[in-house]
Amino acid sequence: MKTAHDPKDGWKPLTNDPSWSGLSRVSVVVFKDCKYWVAQCLEHDVCVMASNLFRLVAHLEAAIEAEDNFDSLPKAPDQFFEMWDKNECVKFFVERSKGSANALLQ
Repeated sequence: MKTAHDPKDGWKPLTNDPSWSGLSRVSVVVFKDCKYWVAQCLEHDVCVMASNLFRLVAHLEAAIEAEDNFDSLPKAPDQFFEMWDKNECVKFFVERSKGSANALLQ
């Protein structure tokens, strides 16, 4: 099983469309904390909360799109990588390119 510790290992493009060549993937853990859903990126420490999953995905995509120095952000704390590895969360990926982000379920 591929893990977020080496997210580019073995990943293949989702399409042969050359306009997608600049995409990168961000691994995301999703879990419920009290009454809110939480999404935490692993490769870059970006986290959002929302009352439902639809808003959560929209908030996460917006946060990634809005971050000017996304690639310079540190990775998430180790506890989130452990959640991913132990399957203690919902896992998904966000495909990002300059100015856009799209969530994809694993």
